[in-house]
Amino acid sequence: QKELPNFVGLREIYELRAPVLLVVLSACQTALGENLRGEGLMGLTRGFMHAGAASVVASLWEVDDRATAELMQLFYANMLERGMKTSEALRAAQNTIRQRPEWRYPHYWAAFTLQGESQIIKPKTENPRVLSYAKIYVPAIGLLLIVLTWWLLRLRKFRKAT
Repeated sequence: QKELPNFVGLREIYELRAPVLLVVLSACQTALGENLRGEGLMGLTRGFMHAGAASVVASLWEVDDRATAELMQLFYANMLERGMKTSEALRAAQNTIRQRPEWRYPHYWAAFTLQGESQIIKPKTENPRVLSYAKIYVPAIGLLLIVLTWWLLRLRKFRKAT
């Protein structure tokens, strides 16, 4: 079986070591896989969880691009801006999408499931120590450059006069 360039296959995913909190697979049918006797369902979700992901959001059927883009935007906003747990954020996003007349049918919003842990994911913030130094040094360096430029212009003017 010939692999496509820049394509990550299931084997590569199983070989990954990725201890991450969340993997989101927003493409079509990403929660599906092959049911192997004695192994169960072998697919992307299981592969990422084997690689170390605490949870995976994936889809059960073909999804609408526009509805999915809106759903994911709401999901991330609920999680990262409103501080909701992953399961709460997904459910709230789905409830919001289904209120819209053009996307009210489950086909548009119910394909996505969360497998694994539901947890609060906080975005990484800037190092407060570095940020406080930046607040002091950036304006000071700017002021120094202004004074230096003014001094060089005065020096040039003085040299032309003599």
